[in-house]
Amino acid sequence: MISSSIKSIKYAINSIYDNYNITHIDSIIVGGGIVGTSLAYHLSSKSNHSIILIDKNNIGSGATCLSAGTIYSPYKELPKIDNINSEHNIKDYLSIGTIEIIKYIDKQISCDFMQPGSITMGSVRTKSYLSNIVNNGKKMGQDIKLHQGGLYAPNSVQLNPRKTVDAFTKLAEINGVKILENTFIQKVFLEKGMYNITLNNNDRYRCKNLILANGIGVNQVSNKIGIHVPIIPVKGIIWNIEIPSQSSILNHIIFSSNSSYTWNMYPTLDLIKQIPNHCTHDVYGKKINHNFINLNRFMESVLYNNELDIEHFYGKQYQDDNGNLNIMFGFNRQVALHENDYNIDEKQVKECFNKIKNIFPSIENKTVDNYWCGLMPFSINDKPIVGNFSCFGHPNVWIANGLGAHGIAIGPMTTKILSDMILGISNNNEKCLSEIFNVNSCRMIDYLN
Repeated sequence: MISSSIKSIKYAINSIYDNYNITHIDSIIVGGGIVGTSLAYHLSSKSNHSIILIDKNNIGSGATCLSAGTIYSPYKELPKIDNINSEHNIKDYLSIGTIEIIKYIDKQISCDFMQPGSITMGSVRTKSYLSNIVNNGKKMGQDIKLHQGGLYAPNSVQLNPRKTVDAFTKLAEINGVKILENTFIQKVFLEKGMYNITLNNNDRYRCKNLILANGIGVNQVSNKIGIHVPIIPVKGIIWNIEIPSQSSILNHIIFSSNSSYTWNMYPTLDLIKQIPNHCTHDVYGKKINHNFINLNRFMESVLYNNELDIEHFYGKQYQDDNGNLNIMFGFNRQVALHENDYNIDEKQVKECFNKIKNIFPSIENKTVDNYWCGLMPFSINDKPIVGNFSCFGHPNVWIANGLGAHGIAIGPMTTKILSDMILGISNNNEKCLSEIFNVNSCRMIDYLN
């Protein structure tokens, strides 16, 4: 009896000690890229919630700040929701919304926001494809036109990804968000509708909302509650050269029409090999063969001497922090072997550089100064996974992932919508999109328990 009483007393004391050493907060956001930082900003701007943003490395150390920072915009202003009748148009809506958000942020803290417009370069093969895009787009109120064989979109923008992430972070901090770098979740379990979380520094929290915005690292957390999210890391490769300050080689952002045309006609989705839509190379660096052959592709192979490889590139001219003028071009989307696969095939870099030199002879005598890659979080069909895990009994675990190559382009508008969902705020335009996202949040996800 005495022994039992002593144990009860010890248990009670330990429980009191545990409660005193747990910090109660409203939300923990995992991931310090464009998705996590913009969500922290939106949530803290709309509420008095206590929020912690954690990143296992440094803020902006992932794919976001390794991106080119370009946003294609076919509209001059945010379109009405009535026009959002396809997956492609949903991304347009999100990208225009993102531009408006970053334009507002840039007035407070510089993001090097510029609006030089874009040229999607055409070819004999894509001429009618671009023409159809322009004709259909104008019917929907898009501000685009054909120009010198390409598609001109005057409202496309470019920005500095690092400065943009830093701006969202600083504004979130001003709103009271606590930022923790080199921090990750060691333990998490659900108790009475709240999540008990232990961090690697042994700090302990009890929170209502656990929000996963950590890109390719999402399963490091989600697996701890028995959920596997099918996110595939895809390498986006970029090279950079410095040019004379008096030069002006790219007056607009440059996109290739070949890749969007090819992906639209012949999807790269391969469930068996785990190759998502909209890729160019598999994990072995081999160019992807389209996963089906039809009569149209056969006729094209005859017409173009079987040159049906996916030609993907995009570029911009920008000024670096030292005032030097640079050109960068991104190209290829290669499925990564794992989350730490940053290996780059130099042959691919040379192939792309030589191709760009043929298009822009003024850089013919230049050599590549440096190149790098970021690992983008693709869902298997390249559609965002946004919403909560209520279907798995976790209504307060939220996710914003699978934005693929469009994190910087659609992330801030996506998280604006997600913040409304978390806070229970509804409005006309975004209600439809939030319903779409809620369906997608449980799409193709495995419950491990």
